[in-house]
Amino acid sequence: MDEIPNSNISTDLPPVKPSAIALGTVYSHAISLAVLTPLFGDTYSRAQQANTKEEFFKSREAASAAAAWGSSLAGSAVQAYGVGALINATGTLSQKGAAYLGALVFFATSAPSVSHSISRTPSPQSLQLRKTTCAS
Repeated sequence: MDEIPNSNISTDLPPVKPSAIALGTVYSHAISLAVLTPLFGDTYSRAQQANTKEEFFKSREAASAAAAWGSSLAGSAVQAYGVGALINATGTLSQKGAAYLGALVFFATSAPSVSHSISRTPSPQSLQLRKTTCAS
C-alpha cells in the first residue's frame, strides 16, 4: 500500500537514520526537562514526605510527573524525526545548511510563544526565554 489509488500522494514516511532520531530525541528531551524541573522537584519532595513507596506511586503527583515525562519524550522523538525528514527531503548536505534549516524551524515554531510571552506574561525575562526556548 505504497500509493493511494488515483492519487499522486505517497504514504511512505521519509527515511531518517535511527541514530539521528536517537540523538535528536536525547537532546530535545534534555532541553525540555529544564522546563519540567519545577514539576519534578515538587514530585521529589512529595516522595520524601510519603510514608511508603506504594502510597507515592498511587498519588496524583507521580501520575502527573510520569505523564509529563512520557509526553515530553514522545514529543521529542516526533520532533527529531520531523527535522531529520525535513533535512533529507530538502537535500541539505552541509552542516551549515542543516544549521540554517534548524534555525528556521526553531524560529517558526517559537514565534507564537515569544509573541505571547512578551505581550501577555508579566514574568522575568529569563523565565520567558527558558519557556520559549524549550517549548519549540
